[in-house]
Amino acid sequence: MKKEFPQAIVLAAGKSSRLQKFKPLLPLGNKAIIEHTVSSLYNVCKNVFVVCGYRHVDISEVLSGFEKIKLILNNDFQSGMFSSVIEGVKNVSSERFFIIPADMPFVKESTYKELLEVDSEIVIPSFNGKKGHPVLFNKKLIPELLTGRNVLSLKEFITKKTFAIKEVNDNGILFDIDTKENYDFALKYFEDLKTK
Repeated sequence: MKKEFPQAIVLAAGKSSRLQKFKPLLPLGNKAIIEHTVSSLYNVCKNVFVVCGYRHVDISEVLSGFEKIKLILNNDFQSGMFSSVIEGVKNVSSERFFIIPADMPFVKESTYKELLEVDSEIVIPSFNGKKGHPVLFNKKLIPELLTGRNVLSLKEFITKKTFAIKEVNDNGILFDIDTKENYDFALKYFEDLKTK
């Protein structure tokens, strides 16, 4: 099987209203959360589309050192995350591509590689039976995603399709940062990781 170099879409456009601080740029160690998210997939992907809206200039500055990143501006980001999915998908040219929210800093690089081993239109990682992110898509689905017919979210789109589930040894696929409690836990978890 030939080595595959997919692309990735990182969703970073929203205002993080639940946390009331902008999640992608919150510090985690000496990097911003979005830097950790991008770093875990960077070596696996040939390029990465980061879809921005709110504070896109700040994200651009933080990610300026990543050569394979292209920033996509979603002017309609306030209409919801699915609008950012559509903006990102418009740029995909690889056979398969990942989609992941920007606030998932603990996904392992090995998880991306394991998902690529599965041949399915959609591949979803699972940890202890719970589905998470990133999700891997085949580009055959792009025309349908772009029309967005009869769906209001990516989750709804996936439930109407055939997908494979890949069990992985990575609890990071379940951990996004939506609340202050999540962030406080992430800070502690990150420090624990460093001491292991």
